[in-house]
Amino acid sequence: MADISKQRGVSDLLDSVNRGSGGAFAELIACVYDDLHGVARHSLRKRLGVRWQRATLQPSALVNEAVLDLMRQYAEWQNREHFFAIAHRIMHRIISEDLRRKAAAKRGRGRDRQPLDSRALGLTDPAPDPAVQVMEALDQLHEASPRAAEIAVMKVFCQCTTEQISNRLDIATRTVEREWTFAKAWLRKQLGES
Repeated sequence: MADISKQRGVSDLLDSVNRGSGGAFAELIACVYDDLHGVARHSLRKRLGVRWQRATLQPSALVNEAVLDLMRQYAEWQNREHFFAIAHRIMHRIISEDLRRKAAAKRGRGRDRQPLDSRALGLTDPAPDPAVQVMEALDQLHEASPRAAEIAVMKVFCQCTTEQISNRLDIATRTVEREWTFAKAWLRKQLGES
């Protein structure tokens, strides 16, 4: 009989919360706290097995976090079952986040990463990547002569002819040839040094 009146009391409180009555949410939580605590214990036992009693996340803390989430994520609860289903889902998410956070900490997440120094390990520096060297040399050429760099890119990467470059840049073919000659010599010198 007390169970039925409690269910009716919870339903009435849910209606009051849904209508926006002040203080109804606090009354609702006070009324269902023991039930939420049972749901929390069950959820922890289900997710953690026999380890649940040694877990850092205890049922009371889980209920408190779930209540805060219920307040933040207020949805119009249809009935008692709907309210407890949402509470259970929230608790499940909180437990999952706690487990992920602990697993990340176990793997060293959050610690300062220290780069390896190959010389300190007695390793020689790896050979520089030729493609990276060419791109760096083109960047330097662009600083020295932007048009020569543009012509070099069009010749090498786009496979454009002198006439095509002349038309695209609206300059004389002789200027394209002169800039291309300069770019080749400049790049040979830069790439020969590195």
